[in-house]
Amino acid sequence: MKGQISIFDWMPPEQPSFDDVQEPEAVRLIGDALGLTFRYNERFQEWSAKAGKKLKMHIDGFSHYDGVRENRRFLGVGWERGTSGGSCPCESIQEAISYFRKVKQHD
Repeated sequence: MKGQISIFDWMPPEQPSFDDVQEPEAVRLIGDALGLTFRYNERFQEWSAKAGKKLKMHIDGFSHYDGVRENRRFLGVGWERGTSGGSCPCESIQEAISYFRKVKQHD
């Protein structure tokens, strides 16, 4: 039926496999979902983007847990605002997007 939506219109877009995606592509996907452009900072060896006047978001890149969780891969993400900040490991692109969206809600 013309104009009718389906369940697929409500579902988030499918992301590539977390284990197969390269770091620049993962960063781009996260930035696109948030409407931000992350740029690589050689000095700090992280991807960063400004979201608003004082909020800075950063992606530290891929790493692996040491000795726990079967050495699974994660993406280190975090934020800074003045003297406050936080970070966490994310085990999927969607988890990183959700984390940053929650941070932006409190800005």
